[in-house]
Amino acid sequence: MKKFFNSPLFITLLVISALIVMRATQKPKIASEIQAAYEEVVRIAEEGGSDIEKTKALQIFAEEIASQLKTGFSAGFGSNGSDKAKEESREEEFLRIRDQISISEPKEVAGSSSRRQEYVYTLTNNSNQIIKSLRINHDFFINKELIDTKNDWVSEVKALAPGDSVSMKDYHSLPGNIPEEEMHSHTFDSVKLVVTSFDTVD
Repeated sequence: MKKFFNSPLFITLLVISALIVMRATQKPKIASEIQAAYEEVVRIAEEGGSDIEKTKALQIFAEEIASQLKTGFSAGFGSNGSDKAKEESREEEFLRIRDQISISEPKEVAGSSSRRQEYVYTLTNNSNQIIKSLRINHDFFINKELIDTKNDWVSEVKALAPGDSVSMKDYHSLPGNIPEEEMHSHTFDSVKLVVTSFDTVD
């Protein structure tokens, strides 16, 4: 067993595993330190060092890997690790890009039916990212009081490039089971549109 742990094959596999873990967890400095320690072991072996020198070098190398792996895993999976940092970064990126997606004030237009109100608006991508899979929330108000809402995919837009604009038409359905004279209480006088989700294209 001792010969196996001191064998070049075991050491090589250990180094490769350590380097993969360190680079995967965004720790290039640690990966470089492990690689330097490994190269020192190889140098001693190539120069024909004594068994004592080789054993000492392997011991130091093993201690270096153990220490660096512990540091890398703690940083990668701890409460303040890189996974959480990346997640926070994605959320921050979403909010930053969303602030750069503008929607013009909706304007009501003649509807194709007496039972629905139609309106138009323009969507503009002012960010430097291509956006897709947009979803917009529509809030309908009467005298600033919310009377209805819906959240829809913008299926007409496959992708919106930076600087591009697209004009959209949407509608609000009115109840079909109420008398005509009561229709005004379900007819909006303003619409608020908010982007609630989207994806970016790398």
